Amino acid sequence: MPATARAWRWRGWLLAVLIGLLSLAQPAQALTRLSVSSWAPPGHLIREGLVAWCDELAVRSRGDLQCDLLDQPVAPVDQSLDTVGRAAVDMAVVIHSLSPEQFVLARLAELPLLASSAESASAAYWQIWHQFLRKHDEYRGLRVLTVFTQSAGQLCTIGEPVAGLGDLAGLRLRAGGGVAAQVLDEMSSLGVRQSQVPLAASVHAIADHALDGLLITTDNIVRYDLQDTLQQCLSLPGGLFRHGFALVLNPQIWARLSKREQRLLREVSDEVAARIFGRAADRFEASLRQQLAGHGLAFKPASADQVKAWRQLTAPIAQAWMTAARNRGLANAAEVYERYQQAVTQALSATPAPPPR
Repeated sequence: MPATARAWRWRGWLLAVLIGLLSLAQPAQALTRLSVSSWAPPGHLIREGLVAWCDELAVRSRGDLQCDLLDQPVAPVDQSLDTVGRAAVDMAVVIHSLSPEQFVLARLAELPLLASSAESASAAYWQIWHQFLRKHDEYRGLRVLTVFTQSAGQLCTIGEPVAGLGDLAGLRLRAGGGVAAQVLDEMSSLGVRQSQVPLAASVHAIADHALDGLLITTDNIVRYDLQDTLQQCLSLPGGLFRHGFALVLNPQIWARLSKREQRLLREVSDEVAARIFGRAADRFEASLRQQLAGHGLAFKPASADQVKAWRQLTAPIAQAWMTAARNRGLANAAEVYERYQQAVTQALSATPAPPPR
């Protein structure tokens, strides 16, 4: 049996034992199962976060509240919000970058060079979203259990390492949508040629000398089998982009829960949940980087001068977000951006007390 399968079997067994022991001291309660549409397959960083969050929910509720993680999504990933809204499923994870016109304010957490860890970014993102962005209702009335982000995307290339911005001239690079595409647009002013090759075809494009690199997250390097093709990644603190997410619940399902169940669900929502998802992403990132090192793919930390140059290059992206946010009704967008940076710094040093069980 593969090591990962054994690990999951032991994890499930230990969780069942723990829930059983905790339930001995409590009166019997009805079991409530919440269906979760997961477009992320086993081994995906979002799935890892969902499993960690669902485990915590089961433990805190002593097994009375449990997730039913569906093997297959009930709709395409870009329809996750509508899927929950029409009650086809109780909960789902929404990706903001797939609906950029709807999630304008939510792109705050995706901006470049802001947070060194997914946990600090997620904790700060929740705080700022709850204080400033929630009232704008980009989730169309759904109950938002938490918002969070993943590990950052970096510039990974073949050939000579990118030591300075001047080394970008002539490179053929690919990026996905959202903020990553905005970063690539800014790089085009330095002579970068944008490639529209699909991500799944990148390994062949590089082999055919039609592509020199990508703006890519670590998990996608492995998922798309690029670990033996790419040669190095420039590791910028905070990365060049992130993807933002939200865990949403149908409000009618929330209303049907008992007061006790609502309290238990609140205990593992908000910043607690944001940190669970962020921490799972950080662990996943560390594991993947160790795996990639075995393939000879090095993540070279950027120097202070490099970081300064990249901040100057990508500054218009933050300004563009502030303009779009003001147009969406966030009059103090510049203040919110500044407060988010401060919240990230505070989240890095904070050790939050666990909520009451």
